[in-house]
Amino acid sequence: KIKLKKERPKQKLQLLLSMDSIIADLYNDGYSSREIEKILLKRYKKEISHTYVNTYIKEYVSDKEN
Repeated sequence: KIKLKKERPKQKLQLLLSMDSIIADLYNDGYSSREIEKILLKRYKKEISHTYVNTYIKEYVSDKEN
């Protein structure tokens, strides 16, 4: 019997997508990924690593500008 893995939605990606405008605004204002990470933790109580934020910015935010 073959068991198929259920696809779990990537929770952190969904969280970043829901905060897209906030992250894009911070990035466009010149904040680094580490500063964005700290702001998300302080203001929104969301713990996301700066590397994940950086990857998100490269994939989603930078593509919108072009």
